Amino acid sequence: MDKTMTDRERFPDYFVEEDIDRRKCTRVVPMKVLVIGMLRTGTLSMQAALEELGYKSTHHMHKVFQNPGSECIMWREALEAKYQNKGRKFTKLDWDQLLGHCQ
Repeated sequence: MDKTMTDRERFPDYFVEEDIDRRKCTRVVPMKVLVIGMLRTGTLSMQAALEELGYKSTHHMHKVFQNPGSECIMWREALEAKYQNKGRKFTKLDWDQLLGHCQ
Protein backbone atom coordinates (compact mmCIF):
# COMPACT_ATOMS: atom_id res chain seq x y z
CA MET A 1 0.00 0.00 0.00
CA ASP A 2 1.30 3.46 -0.90
CA LYS A 3 1.84 5.38 2.35
CA THR A 4 1.71 8.71 0.52
CA MET A 5 -1.97 8.24 -0.30
CA THR A 6 -4.48 10.15 1.79
CA ASP A 7 -7.40 8.41 3.50
CA ARG A 8 -9.67 10.04 0.90
CA GLU A 9 -7.62 8.38 -1.87
CA ARG A 10 -7.36 4.99 -0.13
CA PHE A 11 -11.01 4.81 0.97
CA PRO A 12 -13.02 6.86 -1.53
CA ASP A 13 -16.30 5.18 -0.53
CA TYR A 14 -16.04 6.78 2.91
CA PHE A 15 -15.68 10.27 1.49
CA VAL A 16 -18.56 10.40 -0.95
CA GLU A 17 -20.38 13.69 -0.58
CA GLU A 18 -24.13 13.36 -0.71
CA ASP A 19 -27.08 15.66 -0.46
CA ILE A 20 -29.96 13.31 0.25
CA ASP A 21 -33.16 14.49 1.91
CA ARG A 22 -33.76 11.48 4.17
CA ARG A 23 -37.25 12.73 5.07
CA LYS A 24 -38.32 11.79 1.54
CA CYS A 25 -36.84 8.29 1.78
CA THR A 26 -38.49 4.98 2.62
CA ARG A 27 -37.26 1.50 3.48
CA VAL A 28 -35.87 -0.06 0.29
CA VAL A 29 -34.01 -3.06 1.75
CA PRO A 30 -34.85 -5.19 4.79
CA MET A 31 -32.82 -4.53 7.94
CA LYS A 32 -30.70 -7.61 8.58
CA VAL A 33 -27.94 -6.61 10.99
CA LEU A 34 -27.54 -3.96 13.68
CA VAL A 35 -24.08 -3.33 15.07
CA ILE A 36 -24.09 -0.57 17.64
CA GLY A 37 -20.90 0.54 19.31
CA MET A 38 -19.29 3.48 21.00
CA LEU A 39 -16.69 5.67 19.35
CA ARG A 40 -13.30 4.01 18.83
CA THR A 41 -14.54 0.45 19.39
CA GLY A 42 -14.01 -0.94 15.90
CA THR A 43 -17.26 0.13 14.26
CA LEU A 44 -15.56 1.24 11.05
CA SER A 45 -13.72 -2.09 10.87
CA MET A 46 -17.02 -3.88 11.48
CA GLN A 47 -18.61 -1.88 8.65
CA ALA A 48 -15.77 -2.88 6.32
CA ALA A 49 -16.16 -6.54 7.36
CA LEU A 50 -19.93 -6.46 6.74
CA GLU A 51 -19.37 -4.93 3.31
CA GLU A 52 -16.79 -7.63 2.57
CA LEU A 53 -19.45 -10.22 3.48
CA GLY A 54 -21.85 -8.70 0.95
CA TYR A 55 -23.83 -6.14 2.97
CA LYS A 56 -23.50 -3.27 0.53
CA SER A 57 -25.82 -0.80 2.19
CA THR A 58 -24.32 -0.14 5.60
CA HIS A 59 -24.35 2.99 7.74
CA HIS A 60 -21.63 4.50 9.87
CA MET A 61 -21.99 7.78 11.72
CA HIS A 62 -19.20 9.30 9.62
CA LYS A 63 -21.73 9.31 6.79
CA VAL A 64 -23.82 11.85 8.73
CA PHE A 65 -21.09 14.40 8.09
CA GLN A 66 -21.19 13.64 4.37
CA ASN A 67 -24.91 14.38 4.32
CA PRO A 68 -25.20 17.10 6.96
CA GLY A 69 -28.63 18.37 5.93
CA SER A 70 -31.67 16.34 6.88
CA GLU A 71 -29.73 13.33 8.15
CA CYS A 72 -27.89 15.31 10.82
CA ILE A 73 -31.11 17.03 11.85
CA MET A 74 -33.00 13.73 12.06
CA TRP A 75 -30.30 12.12 14.24
CA ARG A 76 -30.40 15.12 16.56
CA GLU A 77 -34.20 14.94 16.75
CA ALA A 78 -34.07 11.20 17.48
CA LEU A 79 -31.53 11.64 20.27
CA GLU A 80 -33.34 14.62 21.79
CA ALA A 81 -36.64 12.72 21.75
CA LYS A 82 -35.07 9.68 23.36
CA TYR A 83 -32.81 11.25 25.96
CA GLN A 84 -34.25 14.72 26.59
CA ASN A 85 -37.97 14.07 26.00
CA LYS A 86 -38.04 16.84 23.38
CA GLY A 87 -40.28 16.66 20.36
CA ARG A 88 -42.13 13.57 19.28
CA LYS A 89 -40.96 9.99 19.65
CA PHE A 90 -39.38 8.52 16.55
CA THR A 91 -41.61 5.98 14.82
CA LYS A 92 -40.82 3.10 12.48
CA LEU A 93 -41.55 5.46 9.57
CA ASP A 94 -38.92 7.92 10.85
CA TRP A 95 -36.32 5.17 11.27
CA ASP A 96 -37.14 3.81 7.81
CA GLN A 97 -36.59 7.29 6.36
CA LEU A 98 -33.27 7.62 8.13
CA LEU A 99 -31.93 4.07 7.72
CA GLY A 100 -34.17 2.57 5.03
CA HIS A 101 -31.25 2.25 2.63
CA CYS A 102 -29.29 0.10 5.10
CA GLN A 103 -29.29 -3.64 5.52
